[in-house]
Amino acid sequence: MGLADRNALFVLKINKRLPEALANDPMQALVAGTGGAAHVWRLEQNLGTIQPGKQADLLVLNANPLTDIRNTRQIDSIWIGGHRLAQPKGD
Repeated sequence: MGLADRNALFVLKINKRLPEALANDPMQALVAGTGGAAHVWRLEQNLGTIQPGKQADLLVLNANPLTDIRNTRQIDSIWIGGHRLAQPKGD
């Protein structure tokens, strides 16, 4: 498992455990799970935000997480290292 894979799994774990307090401010929750997590791990030079030259694994959603943070569970696809992950059987 590469660095990008571990980071994507870390963000997904954070997403499943977001404190209810952050649900009141979806933007704060998203920043905490992306740029904030990269900062904590001292990886912000390479990860955490979408910018030229940074690695960008993507979680594509079917609904706007700024409307309701629980929309982060409505996953359309996950992209790691430029490759779309296969969807689990049954989806």
